[in-house]
Amino acid sequence: MAKGRRKGMAPPDSGSASVDTADGGGLSEAFAKISDLLQQAVVHLNLQNEREADTVARTAEALYEASKQKASPTELPLLKSLSKLVCLYAPLTRALVFQTEGQFEYACGELERGLATCNEGIAALEEYAQMPDADAEPLLSLKPVYSIFPVLFRGYNAAVRAEIFGYQGNITRYVQLLREAVKELRRAERLPPSMDTTFLALVGFCANHAGRLERRIREFSAKQKEGLQRIYPSGDSIFIVHGHDEAKWRELRDLVEDQLGLKTIVLKEEAGASAVLIRKFEDEADRCCFAFALLTPDDFVEKEGESYFQARPNVLFELGWFYGRFGPERVCVVKKAGTELPSDLAGISTVDFQKDVSEAMVKIQAELRRLGIMGGDPGGSGRRSTGATGKGRPVGRR
Repeated sequence: MAKGRRKGMAPPDSGSASVDTADGGGLSEAFAKISDLLQQAVVHLNLQNEREADTVARTAEALYEASKQKASPTELPLLKSLSKLVCLYAPLTRALVFQTEGQFEYACGELERGLATCNEGIAALEEYAQMPDADAEPLLSLKPVYSIFPVLFRGYNAAVRAEIFGYQGNITRYVQLLREAVKELRRAERLPPSMDTTFLALVGFCANHAGRLERRIREFSAKQKEGLQRIYPSGDSIFIVHGHDEAKWRELRDLVEDQLGLKTIVLKEEAGASAVLIRKFEDEADRCCFAFALLTPDDFVEKEGESYFQARPNVLFELGWFYGRFGPERVCVVKKAGTELPSDLAGISTVDFQKDVSEAMVKIQAELRRLGIMGGDPGGSGRRSTGATGKGRPVGRR
């Protein structure tokens, strides 16, 4: 799914104006408020405003709970279905935000929660459809919208899971999951037609996204045929993966450039850094011959009775991506003391520091000398890689 704002998402006409209520206007007002909340949810999705999307979802749930005592057996399932439709936009918004941040597992979790909420809304709508006095108008509007959301959630989930393997450099699995995503998203074009604006917008979105994924499949399938399952580095720069501690990654960058005379790439400082991450990594990796992953205690985690600090999830994914892309011999973890390293990354070369990155300078030099990236390697060859030119920091990089 493309990052950034999603366009063209309009809320469905719930048909609530035609619902017959005999409570003196109380339920009519509730239906109207939920319809208004639906419009707000779409706006917050377009803006990727997760906090407001959550507030709207909680308000819709509260309105439903408050109206249950007044609602008739016919009105109750329709009210629930509308409320659940509003709530769908919150996990979808959070998933978009998590994907943008590179927190793919969290994004998948939100999509699974969204699919569960969608199933609850569909069940409520089916219950309403069985009522002898059910109104046809809201059914005509809501059924098409509910038919496409499961397609969207499942297809988007497969695409996000593909990103995980893409970051790890596993092209085979990346392409497999992209194909799953395309197959699911293309189902939207085979659903029964409707003139509902939200339905049409979602069908168009699914089709466009499937087209983008198909182009990626063709590109990476070609790489598979060429045998590029792992692309060995031949650039002349050192890539620095980092989290929120700006002072520390700047210190590492300055040490590598000023003291070692090597060029660095920090994605945050490169032009076009807001582009799709997997494509940016593809482009920038071609310019590099080695990667340092700076792990700092950015996130506090409580799990199974234990608590600890770990690096941001996107840092771990980027580390895994370079591990898969370059191989373990050309990746090194620079870790601040007290930062947990996941057990499945324990085989990567690691250097620790207590307070300042400069404490690890001798070991950092040793890692680069070991591969001949800088002169004076322990083997005495004095070799320098064909990449590292030693030109230092370009003007204006402070």
